[in-house]
Amino acid sequence: MNWLVVSRAVQGIGAGGITQLVIITIADIVPLQDRGRYSGAIGATFGIARQVHSVVGPLLGGVFAEHVSWRWCFFVNLPTGGLAAVLLFVFLNLNPHQKRPLRDQVAELDFIGLFGLVAGAVCLLMGFNFGQTSCKLVASRQTFLTGLYFQGSDAKTIVLLVVGIVLLIVAGINETFTTRSAILPARLFKTRTTGIILITAFFHSIAMLALSYYLPLYYQVLGSSATGAGVRMLPCSFAGPITSIVSGIALSKSGKYRVIMWTSYAVLTLGMGLMVTLDYTSSDAEKEIFPLIAVLGMSPLNQVPLVALQAAMPLKDMATASSGYMFLRSLGGAFGVAIGEAIISTVLPKKLAGIPNISNLTFGDSAAALNDSVNKIHLIPDVTLRNAVLHAWCRSIATMWMMCTSLSGLAFILTLFLRVYSLNRKTVQGGDAVTAADDKEDDTETTHTHSSGSVTNESTTEDIT
Repeated sequence: MNWLVVSRAVQGIGAGGITQLVIITIADIVPLQDRGRYSGAIGATFGIARQVHSVVGPLLGGVFAEHVSWRWCFFVNLPTGGLAAVLLFVFLNLNPHQKRPLRDQVAELDFIGLFGLVAGAVCLLMGFNFGQTSCKLVASRQTFLTGLYFQGSDAKTIVLLVVGIVLLIVAGINETFTTRSAILPARLFKTRTTGIILITAFFHSIAMLALSYYLPLYYQVLGSSATGAGVRMLPCSFAGPITSIVSGIALSKSGKYRVIMWTSYAVLTLGMGLMVTLDYTSSDAEKEIFPLIAVLGMSPLNQVPLVALQAAMPLKDMATASSGYMFLRSLGGAFGVAIGEAIISTVLPKKLAGIPNISNLTFGDSAAALNDSVNKIHLIPDVTLRNAVLHAWCRSIATMWMMCTSLSGLAFILTLFLRVYSLNRKTVQGGDAVTAADDKEDDTETTHTHSSGSVTNESTTEDIT
């Protein structure tokens, strides 16, 4: 198990690097005004891959585990990853840039900020995890579907949460005053537009991962298998990539990222709000259409804000801003899953405890009973009791949709204060390096030198129309 954990950590480092470098590579070789369509295509690719994973993955994994070996779930990545590496080596042509010695790059790396951000995030996530799985079991009523709740006296949970918050604060102070190349520079938040985009990206990722993780759980509570839940996600999974491509094309043609973000957050908030009403008695149409509305608003927000962020930043900060954006999205996704589990683990036992005759049913009293109980709900012979348990589960999940609705609504309000930055930049590729004027972070017209030696005329006039 230890080797599996270490190997997964190495795999995560590689996966994180791929995600970041795809975005940075597009920013390096594609003009800003055309970046929307390429970013939309990348978002669609990830969406399609996620759909294939959710439907085909469980089936293929079961076949491997039953007929060959579970190790083939990992071996299957070798030929696909190898093919991708060969294609990149043959076809990817990057703009020329001045190489710097590795020693100089390492000397400028902000190790304190890196450690503080990563360690702080890990401590918070572990704190949420221990809050779900290490706390005492609810014992008010003995038995069926016993769940977990947060115990204020759990020292391990409290320590992890406090240490995580302190580390993030220390990392933030360090990022503000460090003379090294900061991981998440404070200057990214000093400009109103960039700060809003980064904060709302964090909120969006919380809602997105919560929906991706807990919507299938809702379908399983209603009686679907894991594969069946994936099939019921098909409308959302296909609508997401299509919306991502359409929004990317619209951004490239119009350049109006504010309108796209306003519309998307409004639709997302509406969809998440409608999902709060979902129960076991909801119609099949409601169970499919309400999440679909949320996804239609959610998908454009994967890539459009990144293009807006790049338009608002000087070229020298392009890679840093893109990396910071992806870091906050990854962090938000992790928090979305952890907070969602904490909410359900807290709310569900309280709702179950209020059901008459629930103590007559016993399905185990371990910490795993909370998740195992999903497959046992439909074994309850008493229809009235079974419906009461279904209602408790659905309303517990709805509590998390309330959180997502609040974050989406707050993000919508924040985006109303975005400024307009032009996406029209005239770029000359492959030219000699030109010394540019100092980058300005206000809304005046500035000229920046691309890292590859190209010169970009960046118009950043504010346009209220």
